[in-house]
Amino acid sequence: MKRKRRPSGGRGRGAPAGGAAVHIETAAIHAGQHPEPVTGAVMTPVFLTSTYAQAAPGKTLAAVEERIDAVLRGLAEAPVPADELAKAKTRLRADLVRSLKTVSGKANRIGFAEVVFGDHRALASVETQWLAVTAEDVRRVVGTYLGPDRKTVVTLDPLRPGGAKP
Repeated sequence: MKRKRRPSGGRGRGAPAGGAAVHIETAAIHAGQHPEPVTGAVMTPVFLTSTYAQAAPGKTLAAVEERIDAVLRGLAEAPVPADELAKAKTRLRADLVRSLKTVSGKANRIGFAEVVFGDHRALASVETQWLAVTAEDVRRVVGTYLGPDRKTVVTLDPLRPGGAKP
């Protein structure tokens, strides 16, 4: 495990009245954790995706879930079409650019890169990494991580006033 020393300079919070800097050594929360092999993250990221679907009138939740499963099966069995992959990459870039328009968005992205990749400078290469993703990569990852045995389904049933179901 790598330990990072983060020097504190000057008199700030935690510095004694005499003005000498206090050094606090920070160790990773998951001491002994090896970098995650796919991303190189020093703190294993949570690979979480979510899909939201609402059943149309007359459709069952089981039918909606089966449709989602069918799409995922298709992505696991055959590479995503090139135009869809290009559209996804364009959307990722647009989301990144939009998020960097505000100070808060920049801080969020920099903090995310530091926590997930272990280095805030990784933000500079994230788009290059997206562009390198191939249709075969998508097929392999969907097949590995988004199979039916790896999902959690949450169903929300609306209630009318008084607790009655519609």
